[in-house]
Amino acid sequence: MKTKIIFTLISLMLIFLITGCMNIPLPSKPTITFDPSKPVAGQNVKIVAKSSDDYSNVSFSLELDGSTLEGTQLGDTFTANWVAVKGEHVLKATVTDDYNHSVSATKIIEVGLPSSPIIKKV
Repeated sequence: MKTKIIFTLISLMLIFLITGCMNIPLPSKPTITFDPSKPVAGQNVKIVAKSSDDYSNVSFSLELDGSTLEGTQLGDTFTANWVAVKGEHVLKATVTDDYNHSVSATKIIEVGLPSSPIIKKV
């Protein structure tokens, strides 16, 4: 009986110890930038999401208005290109680490129409 109690206590202590060690922080919240910063319809837009994690690798998912954007990941940076369409669009970047911890950020892109050309008489 005494051995069973000691075994149970040691098991509980190990569980608490392991659980405490597994408290790995989340990756950093992704930052989203795009260039040009004020795109107009028809313009190519470069979208960049960045994040980091001191404890593991990260993978990215980038969505525009709920649809996944294909892109390229190089280290802690994900880059995608998009042809701008007039209107307000929601970009969502999600970063996930090797422990399946995820963090997301969203940003709004406002796309206007190109300005009309100015015609001068000569």
